[in-house]
Amino acid sequence: MDQDELKDYKFTKRKEFEEKLRMQRHHMGTWIKYAEWEASITEFARARSVFERAMEIDYQHIPLWLKYAEMEMKNKHVQHARNVWDRACKHLPRIDQFWYKYAYMEEMVGEYDRAREIFEQWMTWEPKENAWDAYVQFEERRNDADKVRAILLRYCDVFPTAESYVKAARFEEKNREYDRARSVYERAMAELGKEALEENFLIRFAKFEIKCKQFERAKLLLKYALDKLPESKQTRLRNFFLDFQKQFGTRQDLEDAVLQKRRTILEEELAKDSYNYDLWFDYARLEEQAGKVDIEAVRDVYERAIANQPQLLEKAAWKRYIYLWLNYAIFEEDIAENIERCQQVYDKALKVVPHESHFSFSKLWIAYAQFLLRRQDLQGARKLLGQALGRCPRKKLFRFYCDLEF
Repeated sequence: MDQDELKDYKFTKRKEFEEKLRMQRHHMGTWIKYAEWEASITEFARARSVFERAMEIDYQHIPLWLKYAEMEMKNKHVQHARNVWDRACKHLPRIDQFWYKYAYMEEMVGEYDRAREIFEQWMTWEPKENAWDAYVQFEERRNDADKVRAILLRYCDVFPTAESYVKAARFEEKNREYDRARSVYERAMAELGKEALEENFLIRFAKFEIKCKQFERAKLLLKYALDKLPESKQTRLRNFFLDFQKQFGTRQDLEDAVLQKRRTILEEELAKDSYNYDLWFDYARLEEQAGKVDIEAVRDVYERAIANQPQLLEKAAWKRYIYLWLNYAIFEEDIAENIERCQQVYDKALKVVPHESHFSFSKLWIAYAQFLLRRQDLQGARKLLGQALGRCPRKKLFRFYCDLEF
């Protein structure tokens, strides 16, 4: 009703707060409520006094600093708020929230140079990535591309990761500075070394080159990535390369990409079970039916395949395995046209099979004899068949030898 009653109310309220604080001196919530109540009745000097008393008890209580500064800002006491933020950042420099709010306040009151100084002080502590992002966004709002560029380059020095360089390159892309963006990507490849061989980074680089219509550069980059990255880390990259070849490659490029994808799938399956001979047949057929047959690649597949000799000495387990040798020999004769090597394959195959002790394969002897006959080596064929009948006489071998002589 009047000033006397107001004084009594204030006295009573303060007494209540002081009584609570006397019993729970370290209860920061009570200190904050006390200060906020003083501010609500425009007793700012008393509110500051309460906050300062609380600081002496626990200056590391983060909400205390926030409430103190917010009180000053809410009531447009900018200079007092600056004083609070300065002290907060000095005492607790690792609390990002203080720096964020301090810089934002300066930006809101139009003190852009002060805000920039705050960010610079903050960056000396090498904070996390979000802090650098905030600094970049501030300079972007000021439309100062040169300063943004300088900040991003410093950011890459502090956090030398592929993602850091991608951020810098994206900024240049956004500003249509494509040459600068490419130089950022190339710098990342040069400075990061093996760390730059990361699937997402390489795909991003390739997408940038496609956007610039540099399809040949993108193709070379993707092939380089497929050569360097481990098979287990190429899932997205292979699919992206296949899509790229569908859109921008020639027919031969597309076939090569499909071949590479199928090859990778077979390698993964063979890594699980190298004794699955059907997979080796598929692999060899894949290489033999390629647009441009790579003789050495096919030989490598067959050599790897025949190295997986069955562990059981049972004929049933060896049937598919022997066909690998036969196909290998046919490949050397018909496709590679290497007669000497074909004969070596047959010789090695005969040495592998345990003819006398366990079992033999008439088909293998007959195939070798037919090869010699095609080479017009009748005496060699007779000698081979005589050896076969001596080591493992079978009806098929007798019939074939009789037919030959007829």
